[in-house]
Amino acid sequence: MRRYTTPTQVLTCKGVDLTGCNVWVTYSQGLQQGAVTPANNVCTIRADALTVESDGTDTTIEVPLTQLQTARFATGRANVQVNWMDSDGMRGATNIGHFTVDQNLLEMEVSYAD
Repeated sequence: MRRYTTPTQVLTCKGVDLTGCNVWVTYSQGLQQGAVTPANNVCTIRADALTVESDGTDTTIEVPLTQLQTARFATGRANVQVNWMDSDGMRGATNIGHFTVDQNLLEMEVSYAD
């Protein structure tokens, strides 16, 4: 992920069918290994903003991010995790994944008209 861009991240939950579940994708940065205090920066995106598709075994989630969402993260390592809840109230979560946030030399939000 590069700061101040609008990527669509594709996440795959292997062995999990999230059909009919409420889904949240959380990005965080600043949580130290083994710490119990919250991360310095957290961004959670709820299912209504996501594309969630399942083949009956695995689930693919497309997460569109805005310039301001990607700008919130500093250059370096960040985390991502998927949480879900089914209609019976059972909650699940993936392991925490890691990715790199890259620098952008144009450190500002821009529009097509700019």
